[in-house]
Amino acid sequence: MLSLVVEREINKYYKARQGNPAGIQVEVLGINTDQTSSDNTDEFIGAVGFEVVADDPDWVTYGQFGPGGAASRYVIINGVADSPTHKQWEVLFSETFFQPDEANLLRALIDKVQTPVPVPPKIAVHPQRQDARRGATVTLAVSATGPSPLFFQWHRNGAPISGATGQSLVLTNVTSAHTGEYSVTVSNVFGFEASQAATVKVLEPLPPVLSGLWRHGEGGVEFVLSSEAGREYHVEFSTDLRVWKRVGTFRASQAISIYRNPDMITEPQGFFRAVSD
Repeated sequence: MLSLVVEREINKYYKARQGNPAGIQVEVLGINTDQTSSDNTDEFIGAVGFEVVADDPDWVTYGQFGPGGAASRYVIINGVADSPTHKQWEVLFSETFFQPDEANLLRALIDKVQTPVPVPPKIAVHPQRQDARRGATVTLAVSATGPSPLFFQWHRNGAPISGATGQSLVLTNVTSAHTGEYSVTVSNVFGFEASQAATVKVLEPLPPVLSGLWRHGEGGVEFVLSSEAGREYHVEFSTDLRVWKRVGTFRASQAISIYRNPDMITEPQGFFRAVSD
């Protein structure tokens, strides 16, 4: 019975040696596709000595490695990530039958799988300097190579940022408190590399400038507003520079926009200003 050969010559063989020559553990998983008699299945599993068996009544797993219909199929899969000899989940063997004396052939395939080369991460692209206006979103990113899994830890001014363990760091609604030097440490089981520091500078909004004030025929006023495009400003009026009254709200469509207030302003003279929240 080939299942006994697998249990004796593969499962027990490698457990006694604590893995293949590279120290890679070998796991044997039985897949049961026969749902006609659970008692016979349990008796078979007990007789063979399989430790782990999964039910596959629809032959889903079986069908990934060949056409169904055969009583059995024997598959060897490499599960090691970043192996220099094989791709992860590469199928090394998939047949419905093998000669009992070919167990040494199966072991030869398993023994070829090597562990990842002990290479620490290498940063290919470092985080870049970012200048942003207050309230903007800033994204810092790093690109690194090396055997996976890779782990990331971002720092600000040398101190780790809690929860910042992704390949990118997103800062939303930034304020002057976000200004600083940002870096990231990339690590794996073989070592780590720290990135160059990237400066994040949060700039305060440019103050608006009013010019070209004139009255139009209906009694309202118009003037040119030089500001940041897209920002919302409140226009206020005062006769004494002490008490200010809001007379309009204006969102600048571009850096230089024309503000128009159609309301009647009866005071013979006064002052206008634009403020933002």
